[in-house]
Amino acid sequence: MAADILAQRVIEQARGLVEADGGDLRLISVERGCARVAYRMGRNERCAECVLAPEDLRGFLLEMFARGAPHIIAVELEVDRPDDAA
Repeated sequence: MAADILAQRVIEQARGLVEADGGDLRLISVERGCARVAYRMGRNERCAECVLAPEDLRGFLLEMFARGAPHIIAVELEVDRPDDAA
């Protein structure tokens, strides 16, 4: 479906926001204007604040979807956080 292709392009562009810290994004589905996105958070030992928080990523994705896939009006993140050896 063309709409999913647009959403996938946005995810591919957004992936650069999280890859530097070892993270990843994957489009799971698009239904009724909502994109479900898997977010594997990275880890940055030297700068923990540099890893994009899920809430911040959601905001960035909404802005990117507004420009590149305007049929997406909501983002649901499935977050996989790195294990903290404790």
